[in-house]
Amino acid sequence: MPTMTETICQDSDEELLLRMANGDEESFVTLYRRRQAAVYRFALQMSGSPSVAEDVTQEVFMALIKDCSGYSAEKGKLAGYFIRYCSKPRIASSGTRKVYGPDRNRHG
Repeated sequence: MPTMTETICQDSDEELLLRMANGDEESFVTLYRRRQAAVYRFALQMSGSPSVAEDVTQEVFMALIKDCSGYSAEKGKLAGYFIRYCSKPRIASSGTRKVYGPDRNRHG
């Protein structure tokens, strides 16, 4: 018979989030361990700054702790929520945002 930890590790992000919203700390820890690296990598790619990426990663998970209602399964998977959250203007306001696409090689 699987342990509670093994069962939690097999649950979807959405199931973990629902349990987290009801105060299940272990579900949050599992969700954090599962998604933290991907959130950090995306924030780093967007910002170009390790310190900004760390701050954004922390903000994403703090936002989930404070209010899980910011996520809606109807709008897509939780991984998409993380990406949308990281894409918000806070990265641009850091002053270190990289420019992607055809404009990245422009000067001036």
